[in-house]
Amino acid sequence: PLGGDTRLLKLWSAWGDAQRDVRLSLRRVADDDSGRGSPASVSRRKKHYRQKQQSQTIHPRRLAQLSKSQNIERLLKLILVQGETIQHQLKRLHDRDDQIDHLEEQKHRTRVGLLGSNYLLETYLGDACREDEEKENDSGVVTEQPSSENTSTPTGEDTKEEDEN
Repeated sequence: PLGGDTRLLKLWSAWGDAQRDVRLSLRRVADDDSGRGSPASVSRRKKHYRQKQQSQTIHPRRLAQLSKSQNIERLLKLILVQGETIQHQLKRLHDRDDQIDHLEEQKHRTRVGLLGSNYLLETYLGDACREDEEKENDSGVVTEQPSSENTSTPTGEDTKEEDEN
């Protein structure tokens, strides 16, 4: 394609002897002034083009409003994505908690089988728990044990007095 200001006669003469091998053809690049349409249709196209150009220019207030709405839209999408992420993480946490509870329950059953049902008390309280067990086994009936002061051993004197009486 040649520029619009190219002189065809100069170009043609520049080919010299090879003119018989060269062929020039004209093509329409723009349909602005073809001469085929009525001048009214050309003015309509120009008017439409101007309207299109004007619609592409945006007032600064409108531009600010559009950018605000775009920012709000972007923030809403971000919030929704973050909400989904939080829900997913909460679900994973609950699953982990359930898994931990299940493992703790299994471990507890194993220890109850090996160490007895009071293994927790025995583990944490140690000797205090054993003393409590001894007290629990006590019937509560106290029998007096003879003390050394109140105890009289049968001696010959005591028995003699009883014989005399």
